[in-house]
Amino acid sequence: MYNRDIIIDQGTDATANINLKYANGVGMNVSLFTYAAAMAKSFTGEPVEIEVLDANVANGNIYLSLDANTTMNLVIGKYVYDVIQTDDAGLKTKVQYGLITVNPTVTE
Repeated sequence: MYNRDIIIDQGTDATANINLKYANGVGMNVSLFTYAAAMAKSFTGEPVEIEVLDANVANGNIYLSLDANTTMNLVIGKYVYDVIQTDDAGLKTKVQYGLITVNPTVTE
């Protein structure tokens, strides 16, 4: 499990690359799993789903993505987020977590 903080700008398309590795340092084959991600103002707050995209499945790269319409509707400030990986047997593992800071944008 990795901790990583992300900064996004309100009203813009936001992506973050995540590189998942096995304990031995080899990139995880992310095609063997499904992923879900969400962010909220607190762990008990109303979640905002984050789209998870496969980038380089053999080397462990996935992308977290929020479109400009979604980020425009976010309240400025800090959010918690996490990424959950599910295998074929239904085992769920938290593979990434951290804070997302949403900054204001002047230009629309």
